Amino acid sequence: MKLSAVIFDLDGLLTDTETLHMVSYQRVLQGHHIRLLDQEYIDHWINNGLGIAEFVERRSLKLDYQQLRNEKAVVFHALLPTELRPMPYAQEILRHLHGTKPLALASASSRDNVEVVVRQLKMERYFDVILTGSEVQSSKPSPEIFLAAAARLGVAPGECIVLEDAWKGVIAANRARMRVIAVPNAYTIGSDFSTADAVCDSLQDAEKLLLER
Repeated sequence: MKLSAVIFDLDGLLTDTETLHMVSYQRVLQGHHIRLLDQEYIDHWINNGLGIAEFVERRSLKLDYQQLRNEKAVVFHALLPTELRPMPYAQEILRHLHGTKPLALASASSRDNVEVVVRQLKMERYFDVILTGSEVQSSKPSPEIFLAAAARLGVAPGECIVLEDAWKGVIAANRARMRVIAVPNAYTIGSDFSTADAVCDSLQDAEKLLLER
């Protein structure tokens, strides 16, 4: 089967930002006297693909979720200059694949968050298309963002392969009829990746698979 394009997730795959997102929400909620446990964040945001609106509803909080989101963005952006790091081998895989086939970034994070992260790490130059949660109606595990990325690249979904770190992203790729390689991180290592085409321990191993295709 022809492989025409590679689509990357961002948080937890290319950038070590999941902890920064979590810490940001924990600090904001603590300011409202609400405790957010690490595992609660992992289950709600990372594994299930839900956000602050659903968290507020589930907890029956008398708070404006948009205000919380805005407060979290301030904390998150303040952390980036000193705390932002790429995941191991992220820069290398992008550099090696760049120019060999179209590359897209498909992240559930907001456009503002994605832009500042990829700009600080100088990753934006590698992507032909960058899509974020700000441009789609439904988040992963919906396939919407992956299908939109393929359409922007002008490539059939079946000719794309997705690299993801989380279960919700793997399911989204499955639903988009795309092949998918899972590269779990410390937060997602115990997830069910049985529907992925391959599971790799690192981005370097994932690159080897891609170069074989």
